[in-house]
Amino acid sequence: MNETYDDDSSDETSEFDFLSHIELININPDMQYGHMDIRDGLISARPWGGQRELNLEHVNNLVNGILKSGCIYGTIQLQQDLSGRIRVMDGQHRIAAIKKIFMRDDVPDDITYLVLIVVYQTDDIDSTKSANYFNDINTNLTLSPFNISNIKVQKIVEKLVSKWPEFIVDVSEGSTVYRPRFNKKDITSIFKVLNSKFPNEELYKHFIKYVKHIGTKGRQDNVSDKLWNKIKKYGFWVGQYKFSVVVRSFEIYLTSKINEIN
Repeated sequence: MNETYDDDSSDETSEFDFLSHIELININPDMQYGHMDIRDGLISARPWGGQRELNLEHVNNLVNGILKSGCIYGTIQLQQDLSGRIRVMDGQHRIAAIKKIFMRDDVPDDITYLVLIVVYQTDDIDSTKSANYFNDINTNLTLSPFNISNIKVQKIVEKLVSKWPEFIVDVSEGSTVYRPRFNKKDITSIFKVLNSKFPNEELYKHFIKYVKHIGTKGRQDNVSDKLWNKIKKYGFWVGQYKFSVVVRSFEIYLTSKINEIN
């Protein structure tokens, strides 16, 4: 597990409460709706960490559809928590399609689109309430076994974020996050895979033990003093490594521990 890559930095954009600049109509205390120019902040909104990976074929189909119709169908569903953080719960593919349209040479520089938005108010972006909102939005209030599994995974990620909020973060689509931080969306995707392989295992406890196990290996050669001090302060020992390396290593560790039990 000895890979060299960029040090503790990120091109993440800062949080911007673009909703404060538009008029929203209250449906109930936890839900509002309105419309806005997609360029007024929504284009740079971060997807919620529990979102699935972008389907590029779907994005390209949306590009063609939007250019043909001249509008964006449906609503963009957002969540905003008490600290002002905003995440896209439904609509990440449409936003990605609009970004591609804005980059095209055959599209006027001043083109823009009005979109309808629904905003759900929550206590914290990483809370169980947020996870329940996401599943309600994406399943029309019908929970399948697949969605129950997703809730289980989101609760695991929620606990990890609570333990290491400085290290597991939301990242704008197309942006990069560098060590010692991990993209929460990547963490969620990997735990969904692991949960399907090891459905009866307590993945959270296994991961905590794995992080401690990595801590027994000490400092790696390619880790700067600044990076090491931050990792050591919070005990996020896996922050020394590239995410892809941690994924492979954790699955090997997990398999070996399960085999020991069996």
